[in-house]
Amino acid sequence: MKIEIDIPDEKTENLSDPAESRLKSVVEKYSCDILDEASRIEATRNSGNDPEITATIIDDAVDFNKRFKTKKGNSTKKIIALIVAFISTVFTGGYFKPEEFNKPEYLWPFLGAFLVSVITNLYIFLNDNKND
Repeated sequence: MKIEIDIPDEKTENLSDPAESRLKSVVEKYSCDILDEASRIEATRNSGNDPEITATIIDDAVDFNKRFKTKKGNSTKKIIALIVAFISTVFTGGYFKPEEFNKPEYLWPFLGAFLVSVITNLYIFLNDNKND
């Protein structure tokens, strides 16, 4: 079944072509999320009858989606970067003894841990996907 949604022209008159296609994809994703949640709600309320999603269930799904937005999980690459950043930051703090920096065997591990810490923390910061 295909459902079409009409949006008044005065709301969309200033949209560029990329903005229009992005709006379509966001509306499609949001509606699919609402329908998935409505199906889950209906399944919990159904007592062996034929499945039927009612207007009340749709309202409940919209309310649930507004209150409890599901967060996209982190990728494996980002999880590894988080672990490496934590460990390298701990090592950097452990190696930070300025009075020992005149010894190369002490300075090089500190600089290595510091460099790894800075790079991984920058990667995490720049690839933050909270707004996705």
